[in-house]
Amino acid sequence: MGRTTSQFGLLLGVAATVMPSFAYAEDTTDNIVLKPSSAWSIDYGETSCRMGRFFGEGDDKSVLFLEQHNPSSSFDWTLAGPVLKLVKAGRKVKVQFGPGIEEREALYDDGKLAGFGRAIVSQGPFVPVRFTLQAADKKKDTERSKQEDNPAENAGASGLPELDTTTGKSIDWLSIGSGNKQKIILELGNMKKPFMAMNECMESLVKYWGLDPEQQKHRSKVPVWTNKFAAVKTILETYPAEALRAGASAEFNIRIMVDDKGRPTDCVLTNVTTADAFGKNSDVCKIIMARAKFEPALDQDGEPLASYFTTRLVYST
Repeated sequence: MGRTTSQFGLLLGVAATVMPSFAYAEDTTDNIVLKPSSAWSIDYGETSCRMGRFFGEGDDKSVLFLEQHNPSSSFDWTLAGPVLKLVKAGRKVKVQFGPGIEEREALYDDGKLAGFGRAIVSQGPFVPVRFTLQAADKKKDTERSKQEDNPAENAGASGLPELDTTTGKSIDWLSIGSGNKQKIILELGNMKKPFMAMNECMESLVKYWGLDPEQQKHRSKVPVWTNKFAAVKTILETYPAEALRAGASAEFNIRIMVDDKGRPTDCVLTNVTTADAFGKNSDVCKIIMARAKFEPALDQDGEPLASYFTTRLVYST
């Protein structure tokens, strides 16, 4: 049974009260507090699970999305709307999913969202794990690639990662600051039930991939990409010259299905941000399918198990 993005209109029974019609209010510390103006909605997409909620009204309306492309203890978040005039141009902001998680400095990507204007994209609720590889293009010493694996793969963990609902229970708001005295505070409502809903969506996505979530939960070992760095070096060499000259970046998630023999059987790119010259016609999946080697996942009895491997690849200049 397929999944459809038309489900994004589905309202969850979590903090579903529509708030009074005002855009924002200043609190006693001069922070800008945005109250919700809709319930949370969730999209059972074919390559991801995405949850969204509106904040403010009219010309001041902003939107927050939380998105996952694979089972994980973290997510991508996107905030878009007029309130971002308070965020200075740059690549870093101070972020807190509070009160349960401490404030941290986070990198973000700048972009635009139709109907809302400026948008910023980052990861949460914790700092993601990243690996840096030198680019193969020796003519451009500043080019680099960062490869970010699912935290479960990085740690050699077992089972099926998911958002921690205990952590969700400790989160009621999101604070964003960029060096000025004012912070943006989104009153999210308690995040335990939204985290539960995202986990249910992700289990459904794993089924859509043709896997049994219960089997994946009992993995004693996840797939291991044994020639990762050699394969990524080859991928780097495919970066289009025109994109390199323009200083364009590309970032996307990769999902690789791995059978019980350790052979890749499918590869899917889920674009987050992509250079115009490095889009769906890239050779990334062709290289992976031809060259990638894996040790298969193992079930709870130590027997090989068909599973999946996910990673994030970032080209930057």
